Amino acid sequence: MGNVHVGFWAEAAQTEINRALIPIIGIIAVIPFVGALLSFLLAHWIVRPIVGLTEVADKVTMGDLETSVGGECVSATDEIGDLARSLERMRSSLRAAMLRLGREVA
Repeated sequence: MGNVHVGFWAEAAQTEINRALIPIIGIIAVIPFVGALLSFLLAHWIVRPIVGLTEVADKVTMGDLETSVGGECVSATDEIGDLARSLERMRSSLRAAMLRLGREVA
């Protein structure tokens, strides 16, 4: 029987490894940044309406019953929209009650 020698150039093999490895490392490095960016945008998208509703609730507790909720929050069909509509109904009811009390006292 004979011997078969299989050989390849180490330089060629290293070049192929680098060619395959560099894009993989690049993708692995980019994924956390993309994930962090998407998380930030999603959190901002969720928190912004809640902060707006909190500001309106603070104004109502300070006696400003003229500030309405308004905006895109009221027309939203999610839980934040439900909260905005409830807050607007509460503000309107308080305003109406205060007007009735003002008329009865005078």
